[in-house]
Amino acid sequence: MIIGNGFVAKNFKKKNNFIKKFNIAIYASGVSNSRSKNKNSFLREKKKLINYKTKIGKKILVYISTCSIFDPSRKNKAYVKHKLNMENLIKSNFKKFIIARFPEVIGFNNNPSNLINFFYQKINNNKKFKLWFNSKRNIIDIDHAVKLLINFIKKVKNFKKINLEVNIANKKYLSALHIIKIIEKFTSKKAIYNKIKFGSSKWRIVPPVNNELIRMSKINFSRSYLKKSLNKYYS
Repeated sequence: MIIGNGFVAKNFKKKNNFIKKFNIAIYASGVSNSRSKNKNSFLREKKKLINYKTKIGKKILVYISTCSIFDPSRKNKAYVKHKLNMENLIKSNFKKFIIARFPEVIGFNNNPSNLINFFYQKINNNKKFKLWFNSKRNIIDIDHAVKLLINFIKKVKNFKKINLEVNIANKKYLSALHIIKIIEKFTSKKAIYNKIKFGSSKWRIVPPVNNELIRMSKINFSRSYLKKSLNKYYS
């Protein structure tokens, strides 16, 4: 079962046979705009999840959350607080669950609030924007995020108790300015921005993704990772 029709949900549909075989319910629905402050949207997602409880039944609920909870400059944002509330709701109401936290995801995605989409569109269209100069981000290809999570599920499928949390992320972090520089080279255009002294460069995702899981998934988080991802999705 896949709950949702957005970017993340569509990418899990490629693994539909696996999801059926392992009796999983992927919950990738609800608020997609990380800048949202809409309490009604948050409430709708909460009600929707509770309403699905009967349909999910004995399936393993896999809820897609966010690694932003580890960033002190974002953890008090309405969206991040909402995600934490949803995590707590799941822990209180479901016996079998995996809370899978994703960082910034890159892929075929029209969401204007997506970080890479935002930067790419602003730079490519010569639009001015605000740059959180002190911020640091973790970026992962959606195909790799899906692969890591699927392989994690394979590893834990025989656990007697499945009430787990896993952080699905890149091994490396990039400053916002470094991300901009990479996109500038890719587009052959100069970014136009105002530096804003905001964000944190010291946060980490804890615990990080397991090295064995990365090897199992055959993913190379090299220095050229973002450049390769831009070529894959924006060329």
